[in-house]
Amino acid sequence: MEVFSQSRGLWFQIPDVLADTGATVSLMPLHIGKGLVGDLYSGQKVPLGGIVPKAKIFGWMHKLRIRIKEIELRIPAAIVPSDDVPLILGRKGALDRLNVLFSCGKKIVITQLRNS
Repeated sequence: MEVFSQSRGLWFQIPDVLADTGATVSLMPLHIGKGLVGDLYSGQKVPLGGIVPKAKIFGWMHKLRIRIKEIELRIPAAIVPSDDVPLILGRKGALDRLNVLFSCGKKIVITQLRNS
């Protein structure tokens, strides 16, 4: 997956992304998010659940441009002020718009953009 850096005007390759059908929105750890948007806190502050049980975690929502193969999407993503979370590709704007084949946790094959 590639992500477009608004602050630098460049596409960056992200090698390890967790596709999580249980995640409503996509998440970016701080070290990646800062390089993409510059000011983390310019986004809308939102509470996030399901990551750490009973813990209050907040992220800042931003619209990001991503590319998977030749498919380009604008997705909502929460940037979390921590590097202790993995980069997660969630459903909203991303997995819910793609035809995805999961192969026993080994690989993901994205075949096309859904017509919706």
